Amino acid sequence: MLRLKTASQARVFIWLLALGLILGHPLPPKKVWAADTGSYTDHSPQSTDAYQGVVAASSEQVVKASSIPTVTSLESKIYATNTTYYVSSSEGTDSNTGLSSGTGSDGPFKTIAKVNALALQPGDTVLFKCGDTWRGEMLTITKSGTETNLITFGSYPAGCINKPIVSGAQSISGWSAYSGTIYYADLSAGANAGKFPHGVNQLFRNSDRLTLGRWPNLDAGDGYATIDSQPAANRFTDAQLPTGDWSGAVAHIKGMRWYILNRQVTADSGSTLTVGANLDCWDGNCTGWGYFLNNHLSTLDREGEWYYNPANNRVYLYTELGTPAAGQIEGSVVLKTDDRSWGGVMLGQDLTGSGISYVGVENLDVRRWFRHGIATPTNLAGYENHHLTLQNNSVMDVDGIGINLMTWVYSAQDGRPDGWRGGYNLTVSTNTIERANSMGINVYARQSTLIDNVIRNVGLVKNLGAAGLGCAYDASGGSCTEDGDGIRIKIDKADDTGNNNTITGNRLEQIAYNGVDLFGHHNTLDRNVITQACYTKGDCGGVRTFGNDNLAASAVHDLTISNNIIVDIPGNTDGCNSTYRPLFGMGLYIDNYSRDVLVTGNSIINTTFTGILYQESTGQIRQNTVYNAAAGTMYTGQINLAGSNTRATVSNNIMYGLTNNAWTVYTPSLSNLLSSDYNYFFQPYITNHIGYGPNWTRYTFAGWKSFSSLDSHSKTNWFTQNSGDTPLSAILYNDTKNSQQIDLGNKRYLDLDQNQITGNLTLAPFTSKVLIGSGESPLVPDLLYFETSASPPQTMTLKNITGNSLTPVITISPGFDQSNTCPTNLAAGQTCIITVSFTDGGTSMETGTLTISHNAGAPYTASLYGNLLTLTTTVSPPGAGTVTPDCSVGCNYSIGSLVTLSPTPATGYTFSSWSGDASSLNGPLTFTLNGSRTITANFDATPVTGTMRIAGSPPTYFSSLQQAYAAAINNDVIQMQATTYDNTQAFDLYGASVTLKGGYNATYSNNVGQTVITSPFIVKSGTITVENITIN
Repeated sequence: MLRLKTASQARVFIWLLALGLILGHPLPPKKVWAADTGSYTDHSPQSTDAYQGVVAASSEQVVKASSIPTVTSLESKIYATNTTYYVSSSEGTDSNTGLSSGTGSDGPFKTIAKVNALALQPGDTVLFKCGDTWRGEMLTITKSGTETNLITFGSYPAGCINKPIVSGAQSISGWSAYSGTIYYADLSAGANAGKFPHGVNQLFRNSDRLTLGRWPNLDAGDGYATIDSQPAANRFTDAQLPTGDWSGAVAHIKGMRWYILNRQVTADSGSTLTVGANLDCWDGNCTGWGYFLNNHLSTLDREGEWYYNPANNRVYLYTELGTPAAGQIEGSVVLKTDDRSWGGVMLGQDLTGSGISYVGVENLDVRRWFRHGIATPTNLAGYENHHLTLQNNSVMDVDGIGINLMTWVYSAQDGRPDGWRGGYNLTVSTNTIERANSMGINVYARQSTLIDNVIRNVGLVKNLGAAGLGCAYDASGGSCTEDGDGIRIKIDKADDTGNNNTITGNRLEQIAYNGVDLFGHHNTLDRNVITQACYTKGDCGGVRTFGNDNLAASAVHDLTISNNIIVDIPGNTDGCNSTYRPLFGMGLYIDNYSRDVLVTGNSIINTTFTGILYQESTGQIRQNTVYNAAAGTMYTGQINLAGSNTRATVSNNIMYGLTNNAWTVYTPSLSNLLSSDYNYFFQPYITNHIGYGPNWTRYTFAGWKSFSSLDSHSKTNWFTQNSGDTPLSAILYNDTKNSQQIDLGNKRYLDLDQNQITGNLTLAPFTSKVLIGSGESPLVPDLLYFETSASPPQTMTLKNITGNSLTPVITISPGFDQSNTCPTNLAAGQTCIITVSFTDGGTSMETGTLTISHNAGAPYTASLYGNLLTLTTTVSPPGAGTVTPDCSVGCNYSIGSLVTLSPTPATGYTFSSWSGDASSLNGPLTFTLNGSRTITANFDATPVTGTMRIAGSPPTYFSSLQQAYAAAINNDVIQMQATTYDNTQAFDLYGASVTLKGGYNATYSNNVGQTVITSPFIVKSGTITVENITIN
């Protein structure tokens, strides 16, 4: 129902209604934009769905902005320009003038409603009191400043840390027992009445965000159940589904690596659920894909889980802590049941308002809103927002987008067509966005800057409500693909949106989908830090670009991606079927007709799939470091040039692979490589590490140069390592704005040109360095232990590992003494001996340091300990169990310490005895340590229930080969007992290599027998190596 507060608003509404009738249609229906399809669909104005995207009014169905009369609040008072207004929820009253932060009639206003009613003028400032909280009131900004006189919304006193809180949550009281450890509160009763017009969609206990009840629980496997079959377009079955009526629950279905569908359950028939719209899994069938249910009372079985029932306006909470106390629980108030863009701070008036300009919003804490944090409205008339500054704000725990700068401008008056806009000349800086469920920042802007923002924990599964990541419940799906982005730079019409933006200095951590999703043209992404993007979904990257149609027509072009640090991209595939189960995370994902993309100076470290992918795209790849890409199970390159239309130059890059399936580069055709030279192709574990052609032909570095006539000045590793060896290499990176000096300690390293590096290494901002350990240390050992002062002296060897003469000066801490044979000048390669003694008495532990200052960089140091005993534990046979504490590499204790050792057998073993410096048959062993000891835990093999296992420490046992293969990863060995298997064996693990070894006895101590498989043996994908097995 539309409520009109003033007579002038009523006149406007009647005028609009009359105009609608004259034009022959009613007021504009809302439209839902489906980003995946690029189209609009009608959406009922009476929708009560959870937030599912944004809506727009078609330009043919709205009145012109020039025809809309100005709406002025009857409550507004007239003040002089350049006025500062103060607002305090704790000390103010709306009858004050608001002109002072003090007491009396000139003191602060109290409510945000009063602020919304002010007729602000250019130069005015509104300051909210730090430490105060406003609940359930949206701050709606409708007035503009000028270039020289901004309108500013901020805080007082200046420099405060406890920002004013604009909260979307209200306290919930009146809790009563419902059943067992489940409690409920009636939101229509008592002190709750009137505060929750449409219920809640988030719940909090003190500072903690609580998890909406779900099945299966988060700690059950990967948190997804598995669909057994899909008997109809809108039905699926799961034999493991708990009994009960699941109608009303929301099913969140992994439809592909990169999207999670939301479908409301409309009927339950045993193990079959019917949902309100057709399913849309990859290849048209959801069989084998994962899902979880939430938004249902039956899910409540873990501490803090909750559920809201709109039918009786009650919220339910599972807790073993007793009845919640007053003020302990609060919920995000659902103020609107439509699906328009609403936020705690609104940058404009929806539908009837025009764009605002020259406005600043700073130092506000916007939290716990039912939809977005800071947002532009769905529709603006005539003009878009421009010259806005959002800085130093905090946005936390919103169910939608942290900062949503996206609006449909209709009846445009600025010479541009109607359409989606984001504004221009916007500055979004130094804001912190945490735990937004849909996106961090969503921007359709042009000529704008996003700088020094921190965006964390976007779209984490544990935080998702009924709306999930934001995907619609209906079959159109909304913008499912891009849900979970950290920053999205989006376009509608290429000239008006998503172009000429600068994104720099931002830090993004644990982002559900892409860290940064770039659409549009002439955008620059420079000096950002992105860690753990692709945390909830897969087939994504730290940065992704995505064009359209073809290279010539693509709106995504002329992008610069430079000097970014991108680390640990998992590419989460939880809930995927077996074919798409391998992890799939990339560093830079240049995709789908992105044209002329310059990628330079980036450091990409630890991705499960490729480091830099150009797919049907063009540009330059230069001066990047890609280290340990392809760290998952799939075969791919550090740099991958895929697609027949890809054209790229590749120069001055470091490509360093660390796994057997990690190539340095892959290209399907030489035409994809316009040029390639001055690169470093390093892969010490395999020699054929360059992939080429549709059949993935593998080349050595020398073979590649001969075949391609490229990379004449490029280099490769001068050393090799065996599979499983600890890498000789290390990568250091500086993700700050200042140069960093790194102490390399007592070791000598080589760079990739074999130049020696010792002492200190200086890294410029946003750079990295790959170092190769030489295996030499200047001071060996660099750690000495003395049990008592009577312990004999110990020696160290100092070696000059530099290329020049070394001048050592040796000092030592009190309580220790040293003598040495070192000359004043130690020649290159020369050694000398340092003898160290512990001279202090007593029984308390003493620590000290031996320091060798010299003329070749940072000092060498050795740590010294006195009155310290060493306890060492071993396990026999190896892998048969563990000891707690684990002292396999030695634990240190002071004299007289009381120690307890506890044995834990591995599967297939039982504990038998202690031996060595202790003798006992008892499990836990307790003793007083008065001298160093070595103690062995002995275990005996016992019969096992599984007839096969995956080898490891400890091994994992299974009762069927299919179970073992489903759990296997690349390079695993499955050991099978000498017996006959007669069930069909089907293997499907793309990109992985697994070995089957047969003939083992019951304790797996030998495999002299023979394993026989008499049933069909099918290999769909992957590589199977079979040993000591007969297949009939």
